[in-house]
Amino acid sequence: MAISEQDRQAEVPASAPAPAHHRTVADALDSLPFTRAQIWVMGLVMAGMLFDTLQQDATGAIGPALKEAFGITNAELVTVNTVTSSAA
Repeated sequence: MAISEQDRQAEVPASAPAPAHHRTVADALDSLPFTRAQIWVMGLVMAGMLFDTLQQDATGAIGPALKEAFGITNAELVTVNTVTSSAA
């Protein structure tokens, strides 16, 4: 028994919603423009990383002078480096 065209149209409601178009988060972010605020944030993060690296390397760079000036051993210098790194 064949189904008539009229019966097929009766099975699908006239107000059936159209299929949803799903976008991913990556697509949504890629469609946004790059703004000055993002440039400022990236610059501030990079500056923070630079100063953090300088602070961490400062004790290592002046380590021999600290050992000589204060008459401390390598183990004591490691303690000084640990304290200054964890305090920041």
